[in-house]
Amino acid sequence: MNPAEKTPVFKVASIAIAFLVLAAGIGYFYVSTMDGRGSKRPSTGGMAFIGERNFSEAPELAEKVAKGELPPVGERLPKNPLIVVPHEKLGKYGGTWHLVAKSKSDHNAFLRYLGYENLVRWNASWTGIIPNIAQSYNVSSDSREYTFYLRDGLKWSDGKPFTADDIMFWYEDVFLDKVLTPVYQDWLIAGGKPVKVERLGDRAVKFSFEEPNSLFLQSLAHPKGGEIVSYPKHALSGYHPKYNPDIDQAVKDAGAKDWADLFQSKFGNIGTPDNQTRWQHPEIPTLNAWVLQGIYGKDAPLVAARNPYYWKIDPTGNQLPYINRLEYAIEDDSSKIIDLVLAGKVDMQDRNVGSSMISVATARAAIEDGATKGGYHLFKTVFATMNTMMISLNLNHKDPALREIFQNKDFRIGLSHALNRERIIDLIFAGYGIPYQGAPRPESPFYDEEMAKQYTEYDVAKANGYLDRAGLKERDSAGYRKRPDGKRLTFTVDWGDAKALALIQEDWKAVGIDMKIGNTTDRTAFYSRKSNLDHDAAVWTGDGGIDVMQEPRYYFPFGSTNESNYALAWGYWFTSPDNPLAEEPPEIVKEQMSLYREIRRTADEAKQNELMARILDIAKDQFYAIGVSLPVDGFGIVRDGFKNVPEAMPAAFVYPNPAPTNPSQYFIE
Repeated sequence: MNPAEKTPVFKVASIAIAFLVLAAGIGYFYVSTMDGRGSKRPSTGGMAFIGERNFSEAPELAEKVAKGELPPVGERLPKNPLIVVPHEKLGKYGGTWHLVAKSKSDHNAFLRYLGYENLVRWNASWTGIIPNIAQSYNVSSDSREYTFYLRDGLKWSDGKPFTADDIMFWYEDVFLDKVLTPVYQDWLIAGGKPVKVERLGDRAVKFSFEEPNSLFLQSLAHPKGGEIVSYPKHALSGYHPKYNPDIDQAVKDAGAKDWADLFQSKFGNIGTPDNQTRWQHPEIPTLNAWVLQGIYGKDAPLVAARNPYYWKIDPTGNQLPYINRLEYAIEDDSSKIIDLVLAGKVDMQDRNVGSSMISVATARAAIEDGATKGGYHLFKTVFATMNTMMISLNLNHKDPALREIFQNKDFRIGLSHALNRERIIDLIFAGYGIPYQGAPRPESPFYDEEMAKQYTEYDVAKANGYLDRAGLKERDSAGYRKRPDGKRLTFTVDWGDAKALALIQEDWKAVGIDMKIGNTTDRTAFYSRKSNLDHDAAVWTGDGGIDVMQEPRYYFPFGSTNESNYALAWGYWFTSPDNPLAEEPPEIVKEQMSLYREIRRTADEAKQNELMARILDIAKDQFYAIGVSLPVDGFGIVRDGFKNVPEAMPAAFVYPNPAPTNPSQYFIE
């Protein structure tokens, strides 16, 4: 079976429809294994000859080979390196790629630019799944068994072999260890039981599920799929009591609480890619094109150097990456980040520049005006998100009075009608966008205009009517509504653009709601509060606009780590009912969860679409969270002379742009 032909992205037409137009701009990066003869050509660095295959390497690596500091390039590459066809043309070695990251909770600035090496991955146009670390794979007809064949001779960045043993270390010693992994991620469960992984040899592993798990390949191509191939056994077994008889001494020497604390101090939260700890330990080998040389959160600038054992080549046998190193400036002030762009000190980037809804509106004009002077141009990012701001009241609030109020749909509808979305769009998003709820984007085959537009009319009288019907007629002397217990109804909204929240605060004050603006800067503290259900309400962008089936977080409480901020306790119940914070949801929510499990159990595309449509119908009626506006296209900047960057690319966490466009083939001319 040809794996490139086996699996569509979401088993629906959404991505093909939304991004077909991008194919010409992005190009189809043909990626394959090298099973033919390498061509002869002038050397651009060192050259090695193995059998009938020629490989070249960067001059800096060739020098190390000459000094005996590195093995020859042919010995560092696998027998079947992955071939990446450049977007524009073959590149040349050298140079430093300058980027910028924030000092805290900006780990995706590394995942998206130098990470994302999974068993399989999205192709550049987001229209299919292709082999990556795995040279090939097979899927059983009932979607219960997935067998992956690894590249022969693949190596970690320290030169040690990457084999099935590393995957088995993840499975047996991390995933199945209830101390390290007290809760299984839902994508690794089917039929109520966790995945089984079997070693079939040094270069083959089989994943088996109790019942069909038809979305498993899509989950592997998601950034979270990187978990499976991120645990080098040789480097981490010393932190595990199964392998280290002196683990107690190691714990004592490190000042850790216990061995699990020591292990997690190196690798952070098990089971999630959204984790900055992994970028704070450069001593742990990776499979990435570049390897951090410093510690995120400590070193500035932060440098990532070429991985001499990177396992991808261009069509003529040049080992990738072309660019020598990445250098991240560390800057928290958004205006100063834009200043760096205008000064020509950022070579290629969209994150922190034009990737968020707010920055798209506030920075676009300045960056476009400065392009000629700054020596750069823009590329387009097509957001998969469906909303600039999803306002999620905590329906599982620990305060029984607030819980009852928030769970009243009339209350949420009243708040929605009280929002002057046009004013928010004009003042915060520079007039870009239209009023929109949490609903699939117009490009999606799941688009429902009624769902997208319901309750978006700005009507203070209508808002007051709904709030009255919610049982909140009584007001205090200041005009604010009272809770049923006589206290003033007040709640805090965390994490969002402060200026936008101030406008929302004014709108809700006009209908007697005392909304406070909470944390808008410390993402780590925000995550800690909401994961413990200590938040009143939260704002986040609306994922799932195009990738509806893969990111249904706003259509039902999809899970604890998937930003279903309106009902995390119900999400815990869905993914891990043993969690002490888990709470059994209402029957209508459980029906959605059952429908989604049925999606995973069937490989029939039409049936999957039908089931997803039913989930959306329920979401439309339940109206879990309040949307503000539909995002417009974003942008990134590219310095003149920085080559092989597509003119347009999708933008989503599921598709962790620009990683699927293969940054290892970017080069500086």
